[in-house]
Order: sequence, then C-alpha cells, then structure tokens
Amino acid sequence: MPIKTKTLSCAIMALMAAAISGCNKQAEDTSAFNGMGLVANSIEAMGGMENLAGVERLSFKSDREYYIMGQGPEPGHGLMKLARSEMTVRRDAVADKLRLDKVARFPARGGGYTERKSHEMIIGEEGYLHDAGFLGLLKDAGRALPPDQMASTLKTEQLLNPHQILQAITDDPSRISIDQSAGADNGRLFDVVEAMPVTLDRVRQTGKRTLLVTDAWLEQSEGTRFHDLMVEKTEVDSNWLSNWRASTAVDVEMHQRLVIKDDVYPITLYFDKQTGLLTNLHTLEWDVVYGDVALDISYQDWRVIDGVSFPHRILMSYGGAPRIEVVRSDLMVNPVFDPEIFVPSKGVEYVHDEAVATRSRKLSQSLLMFGFAGAGRPTIESVKISPGIQLLYAAPKDGVFTMVVELENSLVVVEPGQNDLKGEEIIERLAQ
Repeated sequence: MPIKTKTLSCAIMALMAAAISGCNKQAEDTSAFNGMGLVANSIEAMGGMENLAGVERLSFKSDREYYIMGQGPEPGHGLMKLARSEMTVRRDAVADKLRLDKVARFPARGGGYTERKSHEMIIGEEGYLHDAGFLGLLKDAGRALPPDQMASTLKTEQLLNPHQILQAITDDPSRISIDQSAGADNGRLFDVVEAMPVTLDRVRQTGKRTLLVTDAWLEQSEGTRFHDLMVEKTEVDSNWLSNWRASTAVDVEMHQRLVIKDDVYPITLYFDKQTGLLTNLHTLEWDVVYGDVALDISYQDWRVIDGVSFPHRILMSYGGAPRIEVVRSDLMVNPVFDPEIFVPSKGVEYVHDEAVATRSRKLSQSLLMFGFAGAGRPTIESVKISPGIQLLYAAPKDGVFTMVVELENSLVVVEPGQNDLKGEEIIERLAQ
C-alpha cells in the first residue's frame, strides 16, 4: 500500500514532541520514538517517502512452491513439496482491491499433470472466488470466498509484503510494543526426523514417491518391503534442513530489532544495520497438531523498480522448515488495470463470519495447508459422488474425507482418524 508522507511525518513529529516533553509515559514514548526512527530509516532505504507514496497500484508474477508438513511416506512425518504454482498478483491500494490469479498443477490420473486455474478477489471487506471447488469436484464457477480463506489469504499476503507491514505501523504508531522483550518465544521447531524425508514428487497411479532423504533414513529404510512399495527414487542430502535454516537465519549482531503488537502473537522485525532494509520477520502461529509453531520470513533479492526497492525472493519457514518459497518477476508500479478484473460474478454475495475469520488468523498457514478446523467445532459438509455415496468433510476444509455408503438398513463409514470435535460432528451428522 502507498506510504503516506504526511501520515509518517506527523507521526514522527508527534512522537518527538512527546519524548522531549518528559511526560509520565516516557518509557512508552521513547520505545515508540525509536521504533518510528527504524521504520522511517527503512522507508528511506526502500526509496523514500515520496516514491513509496506514489505506489498506488502493483502487479507482479509470483511463482510459489508450497510445502506441507506431515505428508511424507510415513504418517505424520516428512514434508511434501507441491508442484510450483504460478500466481499473478494485482493490487489497487487506493481502492483497497486485491486479485490473485493462480495456476496450480496436480498429478493427473492418466499420468503427467493437470492444471487448475482459479482467482481470488478481495474488495474492501468482501471476498470472491472463481474455481472448480476443493479438489476440482465442482463446476467451475464464481462463489463467495469463505471467511476463513479470506482471512488466511490477507494475512499471508501482508506477511509476504514488507511495505504493507511498514504502512500499518505508520498508520498506527501505537502498534509498536512498549515491551520490546515481547515475542521472544521461538516456538516449535521441527527436527530433521520430523521434516524428512521430503516428498518431491508422487506418481498418482502407483503412489510411489521421489524422496529427498538423509543418509540415516535411507540406511534404515532401504531393502525393506515398505521401501520397495513406496519409493520411486531417492535423492540424498543430509544437510538440506540445516542449509535452509542457514539461508534464512538472522545475524542479530548485524540487525536492529523492533517488536510490534499483533492480535495473534507479537511480531518481531529485523532491520539490516547497513542497508536499513527490513530483512526478516518472526512470530508464532497455532497449529492443531503441533501447538505454537515458529513462523519466520526472510526478504531477499531486493531490486529497485521505478525508484522503489522490492524483495524478489521471499522464504517463509514454518517450524524452521520450508513453507512457501516465492520468486517474483515482471513487477510493475502503477500499471493500468482493466476495471473488469475486479468485478465479482453476478448474483454472488459475500457473507462474513468474524468468529471464523478470527480463528483463521491464528492458524493461517495450517489452514492453507489443510483447512484444519480443530481450533473450533467445525461444520460438516458433503460432496455427492454417486447415488448413495458421499464424502463428508469439515468446513473450513481440512483435506481429510469420510466416505459414507448408504445401504438399505445401515451405513458403511470409511474414515481415517479425526480430532475429537470433528469426530463428534460427524457422528451427529450420521445419526441424522
């Protein structure tokens, strides 16, 4: 979003006056004053207030590689790397509009890959979606964006864009935390046994996988019947996880630290002492399986476009393991947008649910990975496969389905393990 020169100048002047006056809130004012100094310095490093204030619209390609935790060949262990998604991001900050066009690739039943195209639009407080539904089971159509997905998308896009984070601080300097020691909890970090092996690819017809493994894992697994049935091929890199962490680590001696308030958990920002750029972010999110998990972001490969610096490589870590790897290209400042790209489908009405949105902000990455509803009692919905056969799932969608087959006097239920709240809701649904 554009940085408003007047807003920032007034905020800094007000904080300077408060610090000089020696009022009773001296500690609070000093903390805020120093924090705004860091923010102002970073804005200058990005191109200065005037240039950033002129950024009203942005467009760029955002190729993303997503990793899902706990989806390895063994239950609950290992990451799965999804096929690269091609995304085009278009944002109109003045009109408060965001559009994400996505082309995702999935293994096809007949071999190779199939593409699914979709787009999300967030216009002010309303969200819209055009897709073929979860797993491509529905007719391609426009529909309202679920409140949980909208909240998770907004949070993720903000975290991936340091300019938006600084804008939020300049709009409301009280977001700077009085207690700069807050946010010190590192959260859950996955060890190498939990994170690996990493599934790089999976043959849909056989279920066999291409795995990135450690020497220790391969020594234990190779030669077993399970290994022969599961593994297509392996690549060995025992240092893969440690190398990822090294590439995203913060050298605290070379950075200045600023803690800001957040509804979920305090966010710690790290500014490079030499360049002034915001290079790293740390916070926590809740996960229904792992508890409080570290969420870290590294902003890299800064390039100047029309006088403003933007990061072109962004790495998001979840529990110290890869979550999203973003590579940006074709970034344009203030392009002309066709007004039609922000027009939702006719007859579609967005209905907001703040309780669902609030929950989703607490577990945005867990939700985007699986749609887990373990933070609260979910709603059970269904997809009809054929007469008398349906799949039940939780809303928000969690990627775990229960198959129900209706017989003359009974039901056949096939399901994996469920969390307690979801299990209770499914039992109630079946009783109906």
